[in-house]
Amino acid sequence: MKVRAFLLVICLAVLTACSQTTPSQPDPVGAYQVMVDWLYRTDDGLNAGRIFAIDTTQTGLPDPDRLFDALKNDPRYAQHELMNTTRAKLVKQGLISDDMGGFKDGFLIEFSSASITPDTVTAQASKWVSGLGAIFATLTVRWQDDAWVLGDVENFGIA
Repeated sequence: MKVRAFLLVICLAVLTACSQTTPSQPDPVGAYQVMVDWLYRTDDGLNAGRIFAIDTTQTGLPDPDRLFDALKNDPRYAQHELMNTTRAKLVKQGLISDDMGGFKDGFLIEFSSASITPDTVTAQASKWVSGLGAIFATLTVRWQDDAWVLGDVENFGIA
């Protein structure tokens, strides 16, 4: 019995020593979550609507729906009805007036000009309610110490 226990301990020790620990790999979805958080917290008066629409099509992510799924599971946004859609579809649905007068009951987050490298994601980002209710910036998020961290915020503006 002691020999079996001893052999079991040796096998476990060898397996532990031989197993490779995989360092955290940066997932650019996390970088976009940092950007969305910054947009959401900046000028939070724009968050009053029922609908939180996000256009993930211009993120450059291989599977943009993963970002939408991550946001749906984030309790910070639970009070909103999340929609993964484009501005054109919101206009077609009548949620944004054709003359760009505004989003009737929500806000839209959009991205463009995305650049993704293994440890840096940069994108032009905006949160839009109307022509006089919008913020925009070029955001850069970097992978540091096993986490995505907001770095540069450039071209920041509020309308």
